Amino acid sequence: MTPDPQALTQFLIVLGFLGSIVASLVAIRSSNRAQKREVSFADEFATRAQHDDLKGRVDKIADEIRSEFARLDQKRSVSIAGVHDDLENAIAALRAGVKQDVEGVHDRINVVLAAVSELKGRLSK
Repeated sequence: MTPDPQALTQFLIVLGFLGSIVASLVAIRSSNRAQKREVSFADEFATRAQHDDLKGRVDKIADEIRSEFARLDQKRSVSIAGVHDDLENAIAALRAGVKQDVEGVHDRINVVLAAVSELKGRLSK
């Protein structure tokens, strides 16, 4: 007698389902256990060598930070100086342009004044 393939498939599915339920229950039970923690209040000081090593590392990091700040400050100063120079050049160019415009307006006004004077002289005669 040969087993029915459909019954065998259903049996394996049920067996897998029950196995997953058992695994889930075991996982839930093990996660609810309190974890053991050890706390020690004993004084454990670093040795002089460990302290000196740590102090040396901290001093080295502090020196690196100071030098990086100095480098960034220098870079910022150069950048600000460049912007200042560019701004001065732009202002000088703007002033020169305004001066030319004013001179042009004065020249036009002088031409108009000369023409008005000539007309006034003709009207007076």
